Amino acid sequence: MIAPDVTLDELLEVMPGPDFPTGGIICGGMGIRQAYLTGRSTLALRSRTHFETEKNSDVIVVTEIPYMETRDRIREKLELLVAEERIKRISPNCRPDRPQCPALAGTSAHCTEAGC
Repeated sequence: MIAPDVTLDELLEVMPGPDFPTGGIICGGMGIRQAYLTGRSTLALRSRTHFETEKNSDVIVVTEIPYMETRDRIREKLELLVAEERIKRISPNCRPDRPQCPALAGTSAHCTEAGC
């Protein structure tokens, strides 16, 4: 280790958290602090999304998903939201111009593989 006397706060300035291959947002910072202090922790992750308007419809575009989450599990959860009428529908359309979107959400959405 180059700087064994570095404090946790100094470490968090340089490395504020893990970088997951699928992206996602870590909810709360205490899990990260605990991981650095003890080597163990539980982190709550959520998807990164943004909103767009297309053809007079609001669209939620998902650009990052939590680590270890799959498109199929996200799809199942979204189908439950449709059944509960919390969202209107999930678009079956796949769009090659959205290669960054690994999941579907909202009143309309997009993905990059057939059969999403």
